Order: sequence, then C-alpha cells, then structure tokens
Amino acid sequence: MSIVLTPDRPYSCGMSRKHLVTTGWLFLSALTFGLGWIVKPASPPTDADGSAATPTSAPLAIPLSPLTATKRSSHAADAETSLSATGHRLGRAEIEELGRQFKTELDPIARRAAFGKLLEGLTTENAAEIRAQIAHLPDSSPEFMEFHYAWGKIGGVDAVMNGMDTRERDMGATLAGWASANPAAAKAWFESLEQGGDTPDNKGYLREAMVHGLANTNPEIASAFVLELAASGDKDAGRLLAVVASKVIQSRGVVAAAAWAENLPEGETRNSAMSQVAHDYARSDPAQAAAWASQLIGTDDGRRVVSAISREWANRDGAAAVGWLQSLDDGPGMSKAYYSAFEGWAAKDPLAASTYLVDMAQSPARDQAINGLVSRHRWEDPLAAIAWAGQITDPETRVDSLVRAGQAYFRRDPGAANTWLATSGLPADAQLKIFGKRP
Repeated sequence: MSIVLTPDRPYSCGMSRKHLVTTGWLFLSALTFGLGWIVKPASPPTDADGSAATPTSAPLAIPLSPLTATKRSSHAADAETSLSATGHRLGRAEIEELGRQFKTELDPIARRAAFGKLLEGLTTENAAEIRAQIAHLPDSSPEFMEFHYAWGKIGGVDAVMNGMDTRERDMGATLAGWASANPAAAKAWFESLEQGGDTPDNKGYLREAMVHGLANTNPEIASAFVLELAASGDKDAGRLLAVVASKVIQSRGVVAAAAWAENLPEGETRNSAMSQVAHDYARSDPAQAAAWASQLIGTDDGRRVVSAISREWANRDGAAAVGWLQSLDDGPGMSKAYYSAFEGWAAKDPLAASTYLVDMAQSPARDQAINGLVSRHRWEDPLAAIAWAGQITDPETRVDSLVRAGQAYFRRDPGAANTWLATSGLPADAQLKIFGKRP
C-alpha cells in the first residue's frame, strides 16, 4: 500500500480518486560515442495507423546537379592529405592483418589499437581496402563512423560519392569529415545538390552532417551556415543551431557559449541556441546559470532561459529551483517557468513537488506548476493527475491539462476512462482529443 498525496489532503492510504503515488521516474540516457555525435537521416515515415513504415534497404541516392569528373577530382585535391604523412604507409598484407586483428581480437584495447593503426595508415589510395576491413560493422557503430569521417577529411567529394554505391548510410559521416577539413569546398558541393523528387530527406540528412563537420572546426562558420538555412525558411534551423551550441559548449565552456549565443541575430533560431546553452549551463552549475539568467529578465531570452534552467535545476534540487523562481520579478510569461520547474521536480521527487503545491497560493504560477506536475506524472498515475488538473483555476489551462491526463487514463483503462468522461464536464472537442481523435 503506497503513501500518497492528494490535492485537498496531505496524506492518505490506499487507492482513491485523488491521490499521488510516490514513485521515481525512469529516464533513458542518451548514448554517445567516439566523436560525440551520430549523423542519422530523418525519422522514418509512419503509416496512417501511426506505425513505422517499412524502411527501405536501398542505398542513399542523392540527386545531384551536373558534377563533372574534373570538378569532383578538384574538390578531392583541395581536401586531400594523408593521416600517415609522417608515418608508415600500409601495404595490402598489413591492412589485411590489422583487419584480422580488429575482427577477431577479444581484448577491447588491442582491438582498438588495431583499428587505430588502420586509421593512422589511411590514404586516399588504400581507403577502399581499409574500408573492407570495417564493412562488417553496423553503419551506426563508432568505428564505422570514425573511419568515414577520417576518409572524408582526406578524400573530399570522391570519398563522399563512394557512398552512392554502398548499402550503408555512410555519406553523412564522410561529408562531416570533409566539411571539417575543407569547409568552403564541402559547402560549395552541398549547395550544388538538388532536392530530388523521390528522396526529399536525403539533403536533410547531409545538411545535418555539414553542420556537425563545420562546427567541429569552426562554430562561427557553422552558425553562419545554419543562419543561411533559417533565412531560406528551413524549419530545422533551430535544432541545427542547437547542435552548434553543443559544440561551442564542449570546446569553449558554458560561459563562453552563453556569450556566443547572446550575440547571435534575434529570432527563433537564436532562441534554440539560447535554450541549449541554458540547459547545459544548468547541468554544470545551476546557481551560476541562474545568475546569468537573472540578467536577462524582462526579455524573451529571459523567459526561455529561466524555463530551461529551472527544469534542469529542479531535476537536482526542486526546492532550490522553485525558490529561485519566487525570487524573480513576475513578468509576463514568467509563470510558465513553474511548469518547467515542477515537471523536472516531479521527475526527481513527485511527493516533495506535490507537497509543495498543497501550500502554494492560487495564482497563474500555481496553475502552471500543477500543469507541469500533471505532464510528468500522468503516465504513472492518471487518476492522481486528473485530480490535480482539476485544481487549475485558469479554464483553458485546466482543460488542456485534463485532456492530457485523460489521454493517459484512457490508455491505461479505457472502460474507467469512459465512465469518468461522462461526468467530467469537458467539452465535446476535448473529449474527442482524449480518444485520440480531432473534431
């Protein structure tokens, strides 16, 4: 029997309509490897019923504007260097022996050493032979990605175009390597691509690779590239600038990244970068991040940054994060930061978050705090989420919160959810949303 917290009574036992189960939250940690990034194509399309469509096994086909062999070779010459320029060039027998060690060695250090020697001996002349030694790997594996990144750095467009004839998705990593070594040539080639009728995601796949590669060498060049995309109406520009922000944070630290983000041109793309910096800043030093955000109060940046920091901080110390919010001036839109804070706090300690809510005075901030609690807690205990959502005073926010809690309830227990809906008082269009439909 769980100890639970209700909106109108601090503690009770058992399962009732108004309760909040004290439970932790499970998060999936993001897996990173090698270079610290993974270039993947856009998410697969879904069928009408929402299930993933069957992926194609065809190679990545990039419709190109006319590129003559001479032009392609000149790009390759611009970028071409040898990773083994000061070392020993590998012959076929050595490549095959290192490949055998890489495939059969069980000791991970020895295995990695064999792979490292293959990379050290990589040249444009032996790249195809070395690739044969890693061709058995999944195209998302660290070594597969790192090899193609290295090949792109020395092989330029010829290395990238090798992917036209392969089954794996290797063009992205190869282009990223080229972009890191010769940004101008890689950018010129990318801009010569045509969107193509049957494969609209291909250029998007390579575009993300371009951003990663450019940002690895020069975040300013990468920023300018993404801002050009934004000016042309690219809807993914904000997300791509957040990628650049992460690179700036990694290479220069969060303080320098904050200054970099503030100097970007105003707009939605800049907002994404500011949010990314705020999240990472709060992870490393929430108090210092809060001091930075406090200087931005009264601006659009301030509201966005405060929300990002409050969520991250609340994951670590909910009371401290909410205490900081309460110390700020309540400007327009600032109450929404309480949504972020309580969503994060409920992930860490739902009992402490709900206990705090019981004593909060009615206000827009409390409405948003409840909304954040409901958003995080609804899948764990839909009934408790519904009970809390009913405490929201703003009608529009209350209906929105009840719909989201109701959707979780319907997923958990359709029969009970139907019974609740009959007396919920929700408008017809809101009830249709709970069933996953639209009026």
